[in-house]
Amino acid sequence: MPENVTPYLHLPAPLEAIVKNWCWRYFLRTYEELDVVTVPSHTALVRIRKAGFSGEGIVISNGIDLKQFSPVCEDDLFARHLLPKGPKMLYVGRLDREKNVAFAIRAFAKVAENINGYFVIAGSGSEENKLRYLARELGVEGRIVFTGFVPACNLPALYRAVDVFVMPGTAELQSIATMEAMATGLPIIAADAMALPELVRDGVNGLLFQPFDQTSLVHCMEATLSNAALRGRLGQASLREIQKHDINYSVSSLETLYGTFSSNSIREVAASA
Repeated sequence: MPENVTPYLHLPAPLEAIVKNWCWRYFLRTYEELDVVTVPSHTALVRIRKAGFSGEGIVISNGIDLKQFSPVCEDDLFARHLLPKGPKMLYVGRLDREKNVAFAIRAFAKVAENINGYFVIAGSGSEENKLRYLARELGVEGRIVFTGFVPACNLPALYRAVDVFVMPGTAELQSIATMEAMATGLPIIAADAMALPELVRDGVNGLLFQPFDQTSLVHCMEATLSNAALRGRLGQASLREIQKHDINYSVSSLETLYGTFSSNSIREVAASA
């Protein structure tokens, strides 16, 4: 979305608004020419409708390979060698401003005063050095593990080596990392923003916190890190919730869409999505 990009231009607010409007107009000029547009979530469809898109839109999840991401593995390298013992929370993704990782670190620093847990941050990005400095400044450098970029082949083991997944981003149109964590049987802590509530049902497979409300996020972190029974219940629900995002369903939906390209069949796919 333009909103994800324009902050990096460092423009005055009035000019930033002009650039965002131009980007959305360019989007509409292009996408209105298409027969159908697929989006990964209902939130994404609502967002482009709000921007003025009037064409045919169908929700098809990005999908997850449920065979690759699962709670079962005989030998996890991360669990055996690289991560500290104790309850661990994980973030996976870009370390850029809109992901709000600094906000999560500040909340974790409050949690660390009472709970002997760890926060694993996997990924790289423009904010990485600032985040490392923030951890030192808050006195939790020894409780936060920055892994840097993690190759795709090691991601399943990383998810299996932790206890809770946190997604503080407020601009997610679906969130692949959150779905990977769900497929691994993890409870999810997520911002109650954009498409994340479509994946995370509060009190069912995770806990939602109010965006940028530190007290709300601290409560969610403390509740999950300190309660193994709660983590187990939420994690089992994650495994059930993720089934509808099986990559095979997404591929089948796309095959149906491309294979039957008449206006009537598109409407049928849209109605069943």
